[in-house]
Amino acid sequence: MADEKRLRQVLLNILSNAIKFTEKGQVCFHVYLLDSRLRFEVKDTGCGIPEDKQLRLFQPFHSIKGTDINDEGTGLGLYISRILVRMMGSDINIKSEMNKGTTVWFDLPDILLSGETQKPDIKRSHSDTGNQNTDIPFPPDRVLHELIEFTMAGDVSGIMEWTDIQSKKLPTFKLFFQMIRDLASKLQLTEIQRIAEKKTGQ
Repeated sequence: MADEKRLRQVLLNILSNAIKFTEKGQVCFHVYLLDSRLRFEVKDTGCGIPEDKQLRLFQPFHSIKGTDINDEGTGLGLYISRILVRMMGSDINIKSEMNKGTTVWFDLPDILLSGETQKPDIKRSHSDTGNQNTDIPFPPDRVLHELIEFTMAGDVSGIMEWTDIQSKKLPTFKLFFQMIRDLASKLQLTEIQRIAEKKTGQ
C-alpha cells in the first residue's frame, strides 16, 4: 500500500468533519473503481456549506460562520488532508448544497494502492535544518517521547495541536515547539523524529 497510514489519516479527517457538522441524518463513505482510478467519497446530509465559504474550509482553523451549525472550526484536519492528497498526485473536491448536505471526494490511481509506486518521500535533508537547533533548549525526555509517538503514527495534525498546547505549558521551550511546528507544516516527520531521537539517545 502506498502511504496507507496517511491515506487513513485523510479519510478519518474528512469523516470526522462530516460527522461534526451533521446534527441529524447520515454520513456515508464510498469507494468506487473508475477505470484505473479509485474514488474515495464522503457524503453527508448536514446543513451544507455556502459556496463562498467552501474553499476556505481548507484553511487552518477555519470557522464556518453563517450556517445553522454552531460556530466550530475545522481545525487543521482538512488543511493537512489536502496537503497529503496533493502529495499523492490528486486533490480534494467538494460539492455542497445548503440544507441538503455536502460531498467531499478525491481520486487516486489504483496503481498507488497496488504497491507498484513508492510513497512520497517527505524526508528533509539534515542540512536544511543544519545547526538551527543547536542553541535551542530542548524539553524533557518525556515530552520528546510524546513527540516521537506522533511522528511514528504519521499524525501531522496531532503534532501541530500538540506544539500549541506544549508552548503554553512549557513556555521556556517555545522556540523548540515553534521549530517542530514549522517542520510539521512542511510534513518533515522524518526530520522531527531524527531531532527528538538524537536528543533522547534512541
